[in-house]
Amino acid sequence: FEVVVAENGKEGLGILQSQSVDLVITDIKMPVMDGFTFLTHLRNLKPDLPVLATSGYVDAGMVEASGFNDFLPKPSSPQEILRLVHKYLEQ
Repeated sequence: FEVVVAENGKEGLGILQSQSVDLVITDIKMPVMDGFTFLTHLRNLKPDLPVLATSGYVDAGMVEASGFNDFLPKPSSPQEILRLVHKYLEQ
């Protein structure tokens, strides 16, 4: 996989406007823009892009009800991360 890293949601949105990506994994608790706000803006740019959320502060129900495709609780094993990445990239 080729991975692109952003320091926060605002920077992530800038990357999404200039590069093509197949999947986004975002934290919920971030500086500048939280993951929920980031998702709202991202859906306006790329409504069909799969977005996985990760957090140690919220639960899966809250994340999935907000429109994320899936949830990775913190900590997550490398195997669980790869399982979800493959799940959404093979669709």
